[in-house]
Amino acid sequence: MSVEAAAVLLDTQQVKARRALRHLLNCHLVETGNNPGRWRMHDLVRLYAAEQAQSSDSKDSRDAAQERLVSYLSARAEHAAEWINGHPEKQLAEGFPDRAAALEWLAIEASNLVASAEISSKLGKSDTSADLAASVVPYLINAADFSSSLSVLFIGIEAVRRSGDQSRLAGGYNNLGITYTSMRKYRDAVRWFNKSVALARSLNDPDTEARALINLSGALRELVGVEASMEPLRRAIKIRGEHGRGDGFGLTNLGISLREAGKFQEAEKVLKQALAVHAKNGARKAEASTLAQLGTTLIQRATRETSTPLLKDGAQYLGAAIAAYRDVRDRQGEAMCFLNLGNAISLTSDLRKSLDAYDSALRLFRDAGDDHGQGTVMTAIGLALMTHGESERGRSVLKEAERLLEPFDEPDRKRLIAEYLRGSSK
Repeated sequence: MSVEAAAVLLDTQQVKARRALRHLLNCHLVETGNNPGRWRMHDLVRLYAAEQAQSSDSKDSRDAAQERLVSYLSARAEHAAEWINGHPEKQLAEGFPDRAAALEWLAIEASNLVASAEISSKLGKSDTSADLAASVVPYLINAADFSSSLSVLFIGIEAVRRSGDQSRLAGGYNNLGITYTSMRKYRDAVRWFNKSVALARSLNDPDTEARALINLSGALRELVGVEASMEPLRRAIKIRGEHGRGDGFGLTNLGISLREAGKFQEAEKVLKQALAVHAKNGARKAEASTLAQLGTTLIQRATRETSTPLLKDGAQYLGAAIAAYRDVRDRQGEAMCFLNLGNAISLTSDLRKSLDAYDSALRLFRDAGDDHGQGTVMTAIGLALMTHGESERGRSVLKEAERLLEPFDEPDRKRLIAEYLRGSSK
């Protein structure tokens, strides 16, 4: 806990809260935390403290203290979350000066925010519970902490169901779909996006409906294919257009679909339009995704046209995407960029540099506990090694890739691995 949070809990000034914490430290009842200005308590002391609170303080005073704390954390979390994909609309007196400070706070407070959502729900503060869930989930997804993301979302959804706030419920369904998409559980994602679309439409909430349709398009593209993604995407763009709003997110998704359909020049044009919108809005995560897609588009076009200048341009966009993903602490997005960068470099026959990029991707996927990502990178490494004549080493890497990808529905990649392994054994 921070000194600031302790002061809110105690309903006192920070200097008095700090004095109280130091007194408890001298009595060996609290310890200093891992970060400056942070404090923690041993589990046994915590149990004893809870017993003392139950016997010494009234339920009303305990509830009031918790309400003050979760309201404070909710307001701070909402402000911090605005930095992930934009700039805060208004600066709070105790706000964050920049994106780095906001994300650092979210990283430190994430577990407290998840717990506070549950506490808020138990206190009957449905709005606070839903706000906390909506604020912390974007950070949790970036950090690949999907179990916490699902946990806090279901807490928030249950809270708004009790309160009857249907608009918040539609938003919660959409966030569930985003989490399942990030987990590559596309069927689950489609189900929750459809629930969000239907509920938003029944509420005449075009903004939420359009957002859910755009996300639905992305999940369908992964699950079924490009053609299936186009219809909800067109509907979303039409809704946004009817309400006089441009949509960078819709343009990014349209660019992805065009790229996957092999329409590289059209995709490039649309993605550059999306990039301009995101840059103007300060939507850094959306900017990262669009830069990555633009880089990938140019590399695929360069491969088709055997164009070295396009290949270099694509690599530059991927480098910019890596920096943007680092800004928002999206490890999986950064890893995918390194993977695609390795693929681009391998086309220039520079094995050493391509392996450096692949190794960076592999480390990030390992840190995120992403077996699918690791298997994808290992496939690329194995193929690069075999292409450059290192058959024995490449064969060993491909076998590991095959093991990692075994639980996943990847027929094309598995077929490619099997073909190379059979060819190398002859």
